[in-house]
Amino acid sequence: MLDRLFLNKLTKTGRRNYWFIQIGLDIVFIASLFLFFEYDMDYFANEGYLPVLAGVIASCVVSGVICLSFWKKTDGEDVSKL
Repeated sequence: MLDRLFLNKLTKTGRRNYWFIQIGLDIVFIASLFLFFEYDMDYFANEGYLPVLAGVIASCVVSGVICLSFWKKTDGEDVSKL
């Protein structure tokens, strides 16, 4: 749902960059959990999914705010197209 909210208001370049930024942030976040906070797959599969879910949602919001600040559609463009 957050993706559609952001993608409706971005230009074509902004949409592409949104996905690159979000995937990059997800990779950095999940890698830091495994490397620095010593998560393992057993903990991740059982009870460690909530921090990962919160981090992925946070990366969605961060990438959306970054892209909206640089690639927001102007008033003249059709915002309803996806």
